[in-house]
Amino acid sequence: MDLRWKNNPALWDALYQSNKVFAFSDLHAQKISSVVVNIIEAPKHLRELSGEIEDFWGRFAEQHSSAYNGKILAATGLDALTFHGEEVIIEAFISDYATSIFKSTALKNSQNLSEEQRYFFQSRFFAVGASGYSHILDEYLLGLRTDRGPADRLAGMVQYLPQGFTSVNEDNGNSMDATISRELKEETHLDIALDCATKEITHILLGELNGDFSIIYNLTLKPESREKIYADAEEIERVFFSPLSEIKMQLSEQKTRRLFSPVTVSVFESISVPEHL
Repeated sequence: MDLRWKNNPALWDALYQSNKVFAFSDLHAQKISSVVVNIIEAPKHLRELSGEIEDFWGRFAEQHSSAYNGKILAATGLDALTFHGEEVIIEAFISDYATSIFKSTALKNSQNLSEEQRYFFQSRFFAVGASGYSHILDEYLLGLRTDRGPADRLAGMVQYLPQGFTSVNEDNGNSMDATISRELKEETHLDIALDCATKEITHILLGELNGDFSIIYNLTLKPESREKIYADAEEIERVFFSPLSEIKMQLSEQKTRRLFSPVTVSVFESISVPEHL
């Protein structure tokens, strides 16, 4: 099974169409300074299908020897958010990577789900994570994903950095800052405390088809940190900066648009060029 989006234009288009990016300024009157996670019990539909997902993962792992099933956090959508002043609380439940892959690859072909169960996975299951559009003035940091084979959905695509799932053990009960800090370190070797001039929580992305629920940060990097950036070639083949105006031009052209991951396109279409540039 080849899961790479770059080889499936129709799937790429469907993923993009399913993405919705919301500015926190439109959801809440106050500026958001922190996002924390509150762990709740997993929904009954998820518990009911644990055997189905376990069987799916067994078959998937046989086909993809490098597949790893780690724990993640998941939420049901925007209704999982509660606002308290400048703080956002996400009510999330513990799930795993296998369930996320099941949703995005096997759900439509599964014959054992009731209509309620199918609706839950289609519209009420989102993997929680954090991401950031990192930039120095109007130059934004991008990474070309290493092609690690057919199990890597993002293989060979350009994506904004950093981004990743929220870790159950590390981030449970803490700010989502822990996730964005970890991912920035892993993907660029930058320290968020030392290399970011400012850090602002600006958007949330929901991707119904792929199951994305990402808190999005605006990370302004210090100019002197540019030379410190390097990527782990096992995951990111290379990193580079590009002006926002050039990125938007590439996204407007069909022949270059699909070189980017669907989420990257959705996020950059939501970013405005700063007035002072």
